[in-house]
Amino acid sequence: MKPKDSVRPFEYTEQWFALRTRARSEKKVLKWLDDKGVTVEAALASVERQWSDRVKVVDEPLFPGYVFVHLAPRNFVEALNNPWAVNILRGSKGPSPLRPEEMEAIRLMVEGVSFTGERPIEMDYFVEGEAVRVTGGPFAGIEGTLLEDRGQPHVVIRIDALRVAKGVGVPRELLERVEGHG
Repeated sequence: MKPKDSVRPFEYTEQWFALRTRARSEKKVLKWLDDKGVTVEAALASVERQWSDRVKVVDEPLFPGYVFVHLAPRNFVEALNNPWAVNILRGSKGPSPLRPEEMEAIRLMVEGVSFTGERPIEMDYFVEGEAVRVTGGPFAGIEGTLLEDRGQPHVVIRIDALRVAKGVGVPRELLERVEGHG
């Protein structure tokens, strides 16, 4: 038996994790885990789909290839022991739990998309400090570092010789990642 000091509380704390599924298997994983008593959400939103002969309302995953499970890391085997699960999303330091506000945002997005029927659009995921280039507008062509100021994206350029940095506000849709930096 392990001494109490060696037991890591993280192993026993239930949190939300993203579980990668096989292609188009979100609903199968959802049902399988739900039948096993695991708290799981597939972020399915009701949207209209147009076929050549009809329009039908279907439940479509907002995050294809993922479901969200609420369990402790010590119970991962339970979630992964099904034929349609691939793995738990991990970062460099191990399993990457979702913050409660992220799960709440997912739930609200599902409700909103189901209400409006309008699918969300894919956006580039920029990280503060990342190298970006402005693609349009009066600052087109500027390359710099992305920073946030009061929730607004800014591209900051540094002039090392002057030891000065200047930033301009730029809408996210006018930014692209600069490959090979960072």
